[in-house]
Amino acid sequence: MNLPPPPAKFERYNDVLLRSVIKVSSKSMRNAVEETMDNYNKNSNMTATFDGSRQKRCQTSLKGVVSATCLETGKVLDFECLSKYCFK
Repeated sequence: MNLPPPPAKFERYNDVLLRSVIKVSSKSMRNAVEETMDNYNKNSNMTATFDGSRQKRCQTSLKGVVSATCLETGKVLDFECLSKYCFK
């Protein structure tokens, strides 16, 4: 395909959106942890489930994501995107 590269303005907005999404999701997960801790009377012995996924079905996938979810509330407590690529 003979397509031109995306405009530079798109990258600028993409960076702004990324920072906003990270900020909002971090606050949301922090609130979920605090709510779960309140339900357990500040006891850190809570049940969490962990789930992960790869970009490809084989073991050679270079990208994946892992999430931790509270079993009782169903709220996401944390997530991490993983990659074997080196971004500099």
